[in-house]
Parts: sequence; C-alpha cells; structure tokens
Amino acid sequence: MNVNTDIIKRNNVRIVGSGTKVLLFAHGFGCDQNIWNDTVAALKGDYRIVLFDYVGAGNSDKESFSKARYSELQGYAQDVLDIIQALDLQEVTLIGHSVSGAVSYLVSLEASERVKQIIAISPSSCYVNDESSNYYGGFDESDIQELFAMMEHNFYEWAGFLAPRAMDQPERPDLGEVLASSFRASDPVILRSFARATFLCDVRALLPSVHTPVHLIYGSADMVVPDSAIEYQINHLPNCTATKMDFRGHYPHVSAPHEIAVEIEKHLR
Repeated sequence: MNVNTDIIKRNNVRIVGSGTKVLLFAHGFGCDQNIWNDTVAALKGDYRIVLFDYVGAGNSDKESFSKARYSELQGYAQDVLDIIQALDLQEVTLIGHSVSGAVSYLVSLEASERVKQIIAISPSSCYVNDESSNYYGGFDESDIQELFAMMEHNFYEWAGFLAPRAMDQPERPDLGEVLASSFRASDPVILRSFARATFLCDVRALLPSVHTPVHLIYGSADMVVPDSAIEYQINHLPNCTATKMDFRGHYPHVSAPHEIAVEIEKHLR
C-alpha cells in the first residue's frame, strides 16, 4: 500500500461528483463527515466534493491517532494538507465548520498555492476570553476546565448536556439528539484530546498572515462562538467578507442545510 492510499484510508476520504470546482469539507469537533450530508445533497453546481474524517472521528483509522500530533490544531491541519497532497488537489475551496475554520487558516498558510478560498461556518480563532487584550471568545478558562471535567467524569451525560444547547433548536429536539449521538459515537479518549486542541486553541496572531480570501457565515445566536469572536476575525483577516444569517445555534449546516448550501454557492469564486 502506497503513502497516498494510506492517507485515503486513514482519513476515510470520500469523493462525490467529478466537477471542475473542488470543495473540501472539514467537519468540527465531535462530528464526522456525515454531518455535511444534507448540505452536500443541496448543492446544485458541478463540483468535485471531498469529504473526510479527522483521525479519531467517524470511520477514520483510529490506530493512527497520536496524542503528540493531535494535541494541537496543527496536527489536524496536517491531516488536511496530507489529503490535498495525496489527491493532488488544486484550486481548492476549503469549507470548515467551527474549529475547522481555524484549521483552514493554518492549512492556507502552508499551501497557499493550492487553497483558493476558505468558507468558514461559525468559526473561531480563540474560544477563551482574554482580559489582557479585551478579547471575548465566549468562555472563561474555568468554563472550559469544567467542560473537560464533565467529559472525564461522565462522557454520556456530557454529550446529552452540551449537544442540545449547542444545536439550540428547542422546537426540533431530534437535531440535538443527532448531535449527542455523534458525540457518543466518538472514542472518549480521542475526543477529549480534540476538545483540548479545540477549546484551548489561539490562532489570533496568525490571522494577519492569512491572505487567502475568507468568507465567514454565522448566525444571530451561537452559544459557542459569540459575535465578538466573529468580528475579531473580520477585523484581523486581510481579505475577509462575512454574512450574518437568521439562524440560531452552532450547527446551521444541520438545522438549515439548504440555506447554508445556497450561501456557499453564492460565494464560490
């Protein structure tokens, strides 16, 4: 088995369509590539869509997980870089949800000649409040540590607690359960590692160096990523546009996949 085949298997890479525009979808924390299914189904254009699972998620090769590699976001960015290289992708539009917005920024810094554009849905460059710079990311560090402790103490209850609040669709409780099921399907040890890499990340200092065009899509109420965190990215990314949509929750590609698909297609360069 050659290196490229190893990477395709490792990250459970799946390709849909054979169009000229390459869309590479990167899922967020606690999910896998299936979280994109409804959005991908709603896309109407002629696209080559690449889906994958980060190591530790979905049907990836969990034996490839390395605590050292995946303790920081750069390890997840390397997964994406490996896939781009293995498939020899050019002119890529990276579509990342949540922490995969930050991962996409890292990828673009390493492969600017291959990444044409980033579309980030509900992204954050830093989740933790920083009083020294008057930055509000949404969580005090004590909140984050409490989240980690809950994951450690009772993983099943943690999933049932967080998922409906992050989804924020009380009139559609089935969506919260879908997300909780996704959390619970993950390996608890690996997911706790991803949680630390996610919620303790801080790529704010790198934003001015991201010259790849970025479009942010975010909603009117998101408990995970407040408007202030979005505004920080808008103000510090050199080539950034943004659309604020009328939806609640952190997972609009689950609660409003058709609307997100339309918005993505509007901004494909």
